[in-house]
Amino acid sequence: MAGPADSEKKVSRRGPSPAGDALHALLYEVAFTHFRVQAVFAQRGAGALTPGQVSMLRSLALEGPQTVPAIASARPVARQPVQRMAVDLCERGLTTFETNPNHRRSRLLTLTTEGRRIYARIERAQRAWASRLVDGELGERRLRDAARLLRKISERVRADGE
Repeated sequence: MAGPADSEKKVSRRGPSPAGDALHALLYEVAFTHFRVQAVFAQRGAGALTPGQVSMLRSLALEGPQTVPAIASARPVARQPVQRMAVDLCERGLTTFETNPNHRRSRLLTLTTEGRRIYARIERAQRAWASRLVDGELGERRLRDAARLLRKISERVRADGE
């Protein structure tokens, strides 16, 4: 008869590894770099929008209409602050809530024409600023390789969470 000790042996719990430690360090640097970049973007061209609001506009522009819970689940924040940002963006005329054919009570947040225009302006300013940061050491190829690596990590994180 198998006891608790036997079932514990079947579950393999791997500890930290050098590659895992490297990934942890990379994600930490990406997160802090992201926050620093967002702070600079907020100072340069985002106008009265917060970094979170710009991020929400970006998600809607790149991924299409979404529910507030879906937007919140992709971020390390609770649903309620995301709901407040969504309402504020609606009041500014940058987004609107539309009927969700898949859920009667959870409406879809979508960009308005003005929201797309504002987001495009912010995106152009951010890309111009990013272009000024690039030099020979960073290089387009290295940056595109890094972006592909981060995308693969993101896909694995998403799959692990499902």
